[in-house]
Amino acid sequence: MNELLQVFTHASAESAARFLKFLNLTLPNVNTGESSSHLKDEIGHWAKSVLNASERNLLNANCERIHGMTDDLGYQALLAEAEVNGEGRGHSNRYDLAILLFVRYPKAFRHGEDIRYANHYREGRSWSCYRTALPAAFSDLVPRGQFENLLKRHFDLGDEDDLLVDVFPRKETGNEEVEQWQIMVYRDGLVTHYKTLDKERKTLRGGVYKPVREYALVYTPDDGLLEVISNSRDDRERLGRLFATSMLGITGKLAPIVPCRVNLDVFSQEPALDFSDDQPIEEDIERVLVSGITLQSIQTRGEIDIKPYLRTGDSMDVYQDLRLNDVPLLMQYAGQKIKRVKLSIVFRASHDGRLRKETHHFTLTVPNKCSLKPHDDRRRYIREVLLPRWGVFTEERAL
Repeated sequence: MNELLQVFTHASAESAARFLKFLNLTLPNVNTGESSSHLKDEIGHWAKSVLNASERNLLNANCERIHGMTDDLGYQALLAEAEVNGEGRGHSNRYDLAILLFVRYPKAFRHGEDIRYANHYREGRSWSCYRTALPAAFSDLVPRGQFENLLKRHFDLGDEDDLLVDVFPRKETGNEEVEQWQIMVYRDGLVTHYKTLDKERKTLRGGVYKPVREYALVYTPDDGLLEVISNSRDDRERLGRLFATSMLGITGKLAPIVPCRVNLDVFSQEPALDFSDDQPIEEDIERVLVSGITLQSIQTRGEIDIKPYLRTGDSMDVYQDLRLNDVPLLMQYAGQKIKRVKLSIVFRASHDGRLRKETHHFTLTVPNKCSLKPHDDRRRYIREVLLPRWGVFTEERAL
């Protein structure tokens, strides 16, 4: 219900009407596009009292899809898909953009969902990256029928089990557009039992279904990078080898790479980092704070969390607290090394009003973990400019 209210509160009346018409539903005598408790009551009454169970489930499920694509990741993916389909990039209302693609270009909307899924899990626990040899062009590769057959054997799928492979181009946004291809693999999952209430007979009914399991691969021909997303490390390695063998014609073991290198020694060395030198007005950076440092014992591997002194607002900075007496950090904690650093970077609202004031919190962990993902221009600026300038972070894929 919450997603339904979000959609009808933030979407324009025209987009809301287009969305309902596409679903063959009617919302009578309700003024959509306004945020008010009255609107909430009207929509809640309509959804619960006017719609039948099937219509209500259909509406809620599709509102979840629309709402799920309005965060930063989904919005960027849909902007790229809108541009590909000739709709331009001038869409400020995220809900209107999502509804536009959902209604007019359902395949593009689903590709946007797939791109968001892949970007969300990038460089996380369910992600692996490999460097392959460079082919001439992706379109010249072996047809994917062989890849599908290898996948069926890998997952031990029978004749009655379904497998779907979807290959489509995508754009990697940044300083320059990079050609990429995304491969989505869908297969039948394990049989799952469920129970429902039979209202007429006042009994329980049982049933079975096979929930779909999905895997994502992202291939960048220019530098030969293959990214694989799956909860299982064995599946990631196996899928990478199958793709390289059948689609790229590469045999042998793939070389895994890490996304970045993290060096936190600079926080314990002299001279101390002076973040005030890295706040150009044109980037709207107001403040850089070290909100936490974790030390690890060299001998026992035990960890100590150092937190800032209690102060108000955005002024809590553990790095400056430890530097009050101009004593190097590790001299205060002998036998320790820095394991983890938490940073907060505060941005002002941009002068043109396009970007609001916001704070990005993220964690750097040695040897190669950075929780900040390059989902928008500000995050990319932090990763690609600020962190390398301080000497704490290097993009491995840029080497």
